[in-house]
Amino acid sequence: MHREFEFIIGIHADLSAAGGDYEAVHRACDDHREAAFDAAVFARKGDGTERIYRHSAPSGQTPAAVTGVWGLSTGLAVALFPAIWIGSGPATPASSTTIGAIATSVSQGLGRDALKEVGELLDGAAAALIVATAQTGLEAVRSAISHADSVLSKPAVIDRENIGAILTAGGAGPAPGSKER
Repeated sequence: MHREFEFIIGIHADLSAAGGDYEAVHRACDDHREAAFDAAVFARKGDGTERIYRHSAPSGQTPAAVTGVWGLSTGLAVALFPAIWIGSGPATPASSTTIGAIATSVSQGLGRDALKEVGELLDGAAAALIVATAQTGLEAVRSAISHADSVLSKPAVIDRENIGAILTAGGAGPAPGSKER
């Protein structure tokens, strides 16, 4: 089943500002229960490596909800920065299959030009909030992002069955890990 999503990327001066908008997006989407979304806070560590500091489990009927842990926003970060740290370290072999399935579907759903534009934007960012939302949550998410220096939106068509098929072919079950919020 193909579903239209919008990636909203807020570029922030620092991790604190991105974290503030992350919390605001969660509050806004909690108020709009029909909103299918997930979010991730991206930043660079002192040594220059990329890291997802916080991520939410996918809500509602997002295509990545089949994984139980990582959403499309984390998948976008992994598609652009394959060696990214998620939480306190690099992905484990078991989790790599799961997040790889999501990253593959995100790459296909966004397309090469959009990936390039987002990647170039994130290359120069100290911190960013990445949100994937269905149309039902679009306005709530946009209005909640208030600390960003700039905001970019990119539409994507994501195939939930494609994520499941990649997971099945790779032999992975539901992703291990916690549902951080």
